[in-house]
Amino acid sequence: MSGDNVDSFSSGSEQTDLKHTAEQAVVKEPKKGLEGLVDKLIGFLGSPKAELDAPWVRYLCMWNGAMAFLQFNGEARDRYYFKTKSGETKVASYSVMNMKYTGIFKFTLFTHIASGATAQLGSSLAIALEEKNPELSRKIAKVAATAETFFHAPTAFILSPFVYGDKGITPMVYMLVSFLLMLSGRSALYEANSEDSGKGKPRPELRRMCTTISIFLYVRLYALMRGSGGMLHKQKYTVSVLLAGMAMMPVGWQRWTFPAYFWVLMLWNGKTVKETVDLMHIHGVDGAGARQMYLA
Repeated sequence: MSGDNVDSFSSGSEQTDLKHTAEQAVVKEPKKGLEGLVDKLIGFLGSPKAELDAPWVRYLCMWNGAMAFLQFNGEARDRYYFKTKSGETKVASYSVMNMKYTGIFKFTLFTHIASGATAQLGSSLAIALEEKNPELSRKIAKVAATAETFFHAPTAFILSPFVYGDKGITPMVYMLVSFLLMLSGRSALYEANSEDSGKGKPRPELRRMCTTISIFLYVRLYALMRGSGGMLHKQKYTVSVLLAGMAMMPVGWQRWTFPAYFWVLMLWNGKTVKETVDLMHIHGVDGAGARQMYLA
């Protein structure tokens, strides 16, 4: 009887030890250095990974990839058949942009467009192949995340002060998007190099990057929605940026960041806020509006 108890005790101890060992194996060491910082920022600013695992996010990324493919082909056709008045090939969508983007800025814009196309189409394709061909998906994800992290996001930062639109709004919004792209691109690159990559699992960080970069696509889709006339006028272009951000940013980022950044923009435009309040106090709303038409 006592022998049975000893055997039972030994067996129970062995099972407990095995369970403890398995639990220790599951526990991963905290990430360190730059990877640890990126992970913390993603945890603070980003939507939960579980939300990005949802099937509809995958289908959205695939749809955005298809729309981007059609859009890039349309722009290529437009540049081939329709030149500027001087016979030059357009550097971007509109001929007038040739006068703005010259020299180093022309090269920066070209790098921005080429790397953006690689990141957008690559991430959408990698997400589409997550289950069907995990290893190929992983390789494409690495290329897309590399293009975003080291080329598209940095050039977006460089070009942010020179973008079209309301100068009190669009440069700051572009800088925010550029930062989030660099953050999500780096996180997606770590994800593609991780041990779990290539096993047919969803890639939430790549989906975060894909939906964020799609903001640039949706700015162009706005021109289809509301017509290409006056697209570069500052208020119309600003509306396109805000509408594109409204459509895509909530997918990958925490909701609290949106009202928070609104008040960042209020502080950034503090001089205009003070001027508006003073003019309304002295001249009323109509009088203030007439005197601030230079901002329209």
